[in-house]
Amino acid sequence: MADGDILPELYIYEMPWRLNERQGVRMSRSGFSQVTMMAEPFWAIEVISTWLERPDFQTFDGFLTDRQGAASTFLASRHSMPYGIVPVASDVGLTVTAYDRAARTVSFGSTGAWTATKGDMLSFYTAAGGYWCGQAMETKAAAGSAMTALKVYPPPFEPHASLAAPRRIRALAEFQLTLPLAMPTERADERRVSFSANQIIRG
Repeated sequence: MADGDILPELYIYEMPWRLNERQGVRMSRSGFSQVTMMAEPFWAIEVISTWLERPDFQTFDGFLTDRQGAASTFLASRHSMPYGIVPVASDVGLTVTAYDRAARTVSFGSTGAWTATKGDMLSFYTAAGGYWCGQAMETKAAAGSAMTALKVYPPPFEPHASLAAPRRIRALAEFQLTLPLAMPTERADERRVSFSANQIIRG
């Protein structure tokens, strides 16, 4: 399980997310190809902070030091997409009522009047002690305060029986810093940090 530290987003200037598909592709001269899924896809992020005043730089630098290289993970949400196209007021009470890994669907309860839009970020805590983090793959409205069989990607894992805590607001994923670590920029009056990280999969 992650140690619970959440990336200090206040100071982030740039943070692209990229979904890495681990595939083998065999091409033919006829134009057809055979794609083999080798392993679970995972999110990779690149983080560049704004220019920081010393107290803020010290907070961010301390956060990175506390990762102990790649030994300690952290949690982050997609900085440029903190909520869906149609925002919701709260995720309090939201539940995961069903999931289908083969069909790539998740069902939610106590949704309120929610319309999921293709590309919206979603997450929940898994039975294996990690975080599933994916996107809605269709635009669909909840009915009777329930969202049934919403298409998502990557395929969902089994949610935690009592602590799934699904999120439509600031969906979380667990990350590990990649090595070698980037050096912070430290000048007399200019300070900035930048680093990359890969998602930890605990399915």
